[in-house]
Amino acid sequence: MADAFTVEKFNSKEQWLAARRTGIGSSDAAAILGLAPPRWGSPMSVYANKVVGSGRGREENEAMEWGTRFEGEIAKKYQETTGRKISKMVNKGFYLLRSKEMPWLIATPDRLIDPLDDLVLSKFPGAHGPGLLEIKYVFAFIKAQDWDEEPPLQYQVQLTHQLIVTRFMWGSLAALTAGPKFRWQDQAFNKSFADTYLRVIEAFWQRVIDKTPPAPDATDATRTALGLLYPTPEGDPVELPEEATDWDNEFQSVKKQIADLEERKKAAENKLRAAIGHSPAGTLPDGTSYTLKLIKKPAHPVAANEYRQLKKKES
Repeated sequence: MADAFTVEKFNSKEQWLAARRTGIGSSDAAAILGLAPPRWGSPMSVYANKVVGSGRGREENEAMEWGTRFEGEIAKKYQETTGRKISKMVNKGFYLLRSKEMPWLIATPDRLIDPLDDLVLSKFPGAHGPGLLEIKYVFAFIKAQDWDEEPPLQYQVQLTHQLIVTRFMWGSLAALTAGPKFRWQDQAFNKSFADTYLRVIEAFWQRVIDKTPPAPDATDATRTALGLLYPTPEGDPVELPEEATDWDNEFQSVKKQIADLEERKKAAENKLRAAIGHSPAGTLPDGTSYTLKLIKKPAHPVAANEYRQLKKKES
């Protein structure tokens, strides 16, 4: 199975991030399929990252930082709980695995699991040879009960992607969920799903090659991606397609609905504020209450930024 992929090593995170733009990785999988939470990205954000880059890939936040810090501890817990022997694919530095058959398929598995013994194999048919371990720190996002029957679908897709790249027949997902609770589950390679998945992401990669973006959706990730793809105005005005009239009608209609609802919200809020007056709080007939606290915020400068604003100009 080792002849199914090559191992590429990098001296810096910047080099590794640049290499990830040359293919589809497991972290792209759920977003391409529309299975990822909005904060993870969208098909358009993955496309933009591959075509123009985003500087540093998905922006690292505190949750991702803690995920990196906890990865080793979750791996230890998995080893203690299962009694299995695990190891790193590469001892140090940044790396990725690239499929020899489909070089646009890449992966960076968290750990390698030694082949299982006969007793485990009897309970988990098909898990021959070494396996892959995918580690998740989802303390802030996934409740323990959401993992009781099986791991969330986006994580199963990620592991399937890695199994396709390596041609391994099985893997395991381990996570620290809210609670905190430790969860783990084995996953056999599903050829039927893998074939369907490959058709989808191969078509997506062809879009990247042809510079043909996917259809936009309603996520903030897509809005950010469009800003990366088209950062500044260039050339002459374009003639919009006929269906743009429907987009315009929808845009204007929803804007008016939002404005009407915002006015109603402000009126109701002001009535509540007036009723509370000087008091720190007011209690409703059902026993719930509104507080009206004094909030003080220190002054701070706003960082300079630039963006493109969509504004309708009447003819």
